[in-house]
This record gives sequence, C-alpha cells and structure tokens, in this order.
Amino acid sequence: MNDLSMSNPKTKLTLWVVLILILAVVFYWFLIKPQFAQINTLKSQIMTKEQKLATLLLAQKREKELLAENKMMQERIVELQKILPVFPDEFLFGEEFQVMAKLCGVNIDSLTFVNRKPKGAPQNSVSFQVSVSANKLDNIRYFLIHIGSFPQIINVNSLSLQKGSSKSGFRGSFQQAKGSSYSANISGIIYLSQRK
Repeated sequence: MNDLSMSNPKTKLTLWVVLILILAVVFYWFLIKPQFAQINTLKSQIMTKEQKLATLLLAQKREKELLAENKMMQERIVELQKILPVFPDEFLFGEEFQVMAKLCGVNIDSLTFVNRKPKGAPQNSVSFQVSVSANKLDNIRYFLIHIGSFPQIINVNSLSLQKGSSKSGFRGSFQQAKGSSYSANISGIIYLSQRK
C-alpha cells in the first residue's frame, strides 16, 4: 500500500505522464485535428481558385488572339471595300457574262437585267435573260457549264436550245457560206452582291 501513496515519486511521475498524455490527446483532438480539416478545405479551395485562374489566363490569352484576328479581318474588309463597288453593279456582272462567253467561244446576242426583285428571292437579286449563239454545240455546252458554276446565279428558270442555219458573209464579198448555228436562251435569277 505504501507503493500507491501520492507521496511516492514513482506514482507522481506515472500520474504526470498519464495526465500529459491525456492533455496531448485532447489537444490533438480538439485543436490540431480541426486545423488539419481546415487546411484540407483551404487546399481544395486554393485548387479550385487556381483552376479558375488558369481558365481566366487562357481566356485572356485567347481574347488577345481573337482581337488580333478581328483587327486583321477588319483591315481586309476595308481593303476589299476599296476594291469592290459600294453598290450592286449590273455592269460588272455583264462583263463577267462577256468574259464567260469569250472563254467558251459563244456570242452574246442579248443580255438584260430586269430591275424587279423576284418573289421569295434575296435582297439585291434580279431576273436576267441572256441569249447566246455559236457554230458548235460544244461551245454552248461549255457556256452552260460555266453558268452552272457562276456563284451569283441563284436559279435558272428556263433554258431553250435551238438549231438553225446561218449565212455569213466572207470579207465583205457576196459569197455566202451555209453552216449550222446553235442558240440558247437562258433566264434566271442573279444575286447582284457587293462581294463577288
């Protein structure tokens, strides 16, 4: 019994060690452990903020690229506006028909643009009628192929082909040469765009 008395230094030491261990466990449980939980929460918040920051930096970098690209496109538009007509110009499209005809070896007998907007057609579109003739049917065919790839022609409403005989003078003399000629009449809708 004497060994368990409070005056015994060994007992006092044991009690102090137990008390210190209890205080250490309480200190860890109530003070340190919540701090670890807060640190983990803060780490996850920091990670989320870093991801947002990385996204914002990427967006800022992309914004600079987009602004530079937009500026370049505006400069190109200004250059094109200097070259292209301000208003739709039938003369320019008439010239393109003439170039196509010369390329395909046909003659344009008539070309008209009707200044009436067809029903259901876009703004700046008008009806056109073109009559062409050639000595070879292949030349007419080439012209029709080029008409099909003409970017401003919205629609071809009618197409008629005719074969007939033609008489042509020879250097102002009275000699007549008989041959076959072909003609085509085409009508449709063309978009007189400012950009070609």
